[in-house]
This record gives sequence, structure tokens and C-alpha cells, in this order.
Amino acid sequence: MLGALWLTMQSPDFEFAHAEVKLRDTIERVYRAPDGVHYLENAGKPEIAFLWAQGVMMGALAQGLHVDRATYLPLWLKSREALDTYWNDHGYAVLPNGWSSERYYDDNAWIAWACLEAYEVTLDKEDLERAIKAYGFAVSGYDQKLGGGVYWREEPKSEKNACSTAPTAAVAMKLANLFPHRKDWLSFAYDNFYWLFGKLRDQDLLIWDHISLEGKVDRKKWSYNSACFIRGCNMALEHNKRWSDLYNVQHPGEGIAIDFDDTIPAFPAIALPAAVKEWVDPKTHLLHDPAPFGQHLLDAMFETDQFKIRYQDEAVEVVRSILANCPDENGLYGEYWDRKPKPGEPRNLKNIAATLRVVLSARRYLQGR
Repeated sequence: MLGALWLTMQSPDFEFAHAEVKLRDTIERVYRAPDGVHYLENAGKPEIAFLWAQGVMMGALAQGLHVDRATYLPLWLKSREALDTYWNDHGYAVLPNGWSSERYYDDNAWIAWACLEAYEVTLDKEDLERAIKAYGFAVSGYDQKLGGGVYWREEPKSEKNACSTAPTAAVAMKLANLFPHRKDWLSFAYDNFYWLFGKLRDQDLLIWDHISLEGKVDRKKWSYNSACFIRGCNMALEHNKRWSDLYNVQHPGEGIAIDFDDTIPAFPAIALPAAVKEWVDPKTHLLHDPAPFGQHLLDAMFETDQFKIRYQDEAVEVVRSILANCPDENGLYGEYWDRKPKPGEPRNLKNIAATLRVVLSARRYLQGR
């Protein structure tokens, strides 16, 4: 028994495995609703989680399936049961059980992304069906006004946002990777990557927040807008490499790669250094953005590996610094990943769920290194 413990402690991800257990147990103890199925929105409050928080939590559980399927599958299935109560007509609403009919396109994109990540492990058609349903609603927020892009919310349709367009396009790209015969998914992904590149890209290659239907651009930058674009472009690179490799297998000796437009697949190598510079403190390794946004930047850092652009070890340091500097005395997290919670600040589920997600991302990277 002591020998097994010693071997566990030698594992490269031992410290993160320990942190993961603490985070997971805290979430179950503090945020599990009395019905045993839903989560609570805030610690110490009775309100059921909004769909955004549910989506962040499901993203963490989906990553958990990649790291420890046996532990996370029961939690995933319970969360999937909760998700079904948010369904309203043809999309997931902000609250369960018909308490609200309000629907956001970005909320549904996050759900679709989490369900696809889970499907990669479970191969359960129930996960795929929910992903496609959520994607179907997210993509219904697309039209040709302003040349493309996805609205943020169903009503009012007054602006097109990076936070809805980037994850919806990334989900389309992930679907295209899973099902290469669906050219419509591939086309939607590329069309909206180019739309983001043309409409909401600053000179430093980072992505602005949104554009109104009158053409006014909100130039605020949040890390997840750039990061989701980067992550989607990484999926495009994966798609291009897969098809180039397949062509060379089918045509041995030719040494030919398919001639893809390389603007989108090459974007992460150019944009990620700018994003890291913008949001990651090189001295403290803390991330100056809200946790639900920053998780996508850290995942972009873990996932990007091209043209000698590698930020995985820096991402590990950021996760380590978050764990050391951001929780309160009860192990709960405020909104931002560069400080402890302020007095009276809500301890929202999204923040600790995002922390669990990046700890699991660090574990997944270290296990495969």
C-alpha cells in the first residue's frame, strides 16, 4: 500500500490530482442542489444554476472523462439529466423546468462543445444528440446581416458577438472533424472564422467583443473571445493535417499535401503569443480575466502546438498559481483569477467549475507528455 502511494506521489500530475479531488468534493458539497441532480448558482444560495454555469460545469466534467472516465461518468450522466430540464422548444433556456423561455446562442454553444468533448470518450449517441440539438439552436442565431456572425441572444437581436460566433464555429469545426462527410459544418466553421477575422480582429490579432447591427464595434477584449477563435483554428489545423495525411496514404510516394488556405490553421501561432501577453502576468503567472473566460485561454495554451509555439508549461504554472493565490479560506473562488474573492463577492459555480476544468486540463497534458 505504501509502495502504491509512493508511486502515485511520483506521478507528474500528483499535485493537480490532489487539487482536483478537493475541488470536485467542494463542488459536490457546496453546490449540489437538494434534488441531487441540479447545481446551485452561488454558494449558500438556493437558486438553481443558470445555463451558463451548467455549461461551464459540464465542460469540466467532460474534461474529467478524458482524465478519469470511471470517476466522472456518473457525474456526467447526472449533469446530463439536469441539462434536459433546461430544454425549451428548440433550444436550451437560461433556467430549468420552464422557469424562463429566454435563450442565448452562446449558452447553447457551450453546451454543444461540452457534449462533444464527452462524446469523444463515451461514444454515447445521447451525448452526440444533445450536442447537435444545442448546436442547432446556436447556429439558428446566424444570418447574413453584417455578412455573417451569430447573435448573442434570441431577443433582442441587436448585436453579433465573438462569444457566440467563435464557440459556435468551433463546435461546427469539431463536428466536421468527427464527421468529415458533413461539408456544411466545415463550411459554416470557416465562413465564421473568416467573419471574426474580418469584422472583430484588432491589429494585434486579438478579438473585440461585438458589433452592433449599425456597424459600431465594441472594442472591449475578453480572453475567451480570442481563445475560442484560437481553439477553433487549432481544430481546423487538425482537420487539414488529417486530410493531407489521408491523401498521402492513398497516394504513396507523391509526397503531396492538400492545398488548403492556411490563414485559419496558422492563426493560433500568431495570435496566442499576443493573448498570453495581454492576460497572463509573467511574474505572478496569474490570469487577469474572469475564470469562465480564462479557462479557454488556458485550454488554448494547452492545445496549441505548431511552428514551435508552445505554452503548455506556462499554462501549468498559471494553474498552479491560481490554486495557490485565488481561493478563499473555504476553497471557493471569486470572479477573477488574479486575486482572492472580495468581501461579499458571490462565490459563483462558474468560477470553481472553470478552476476544476483547467486543473483537469493540466492533468491531461501532464499525463500525455
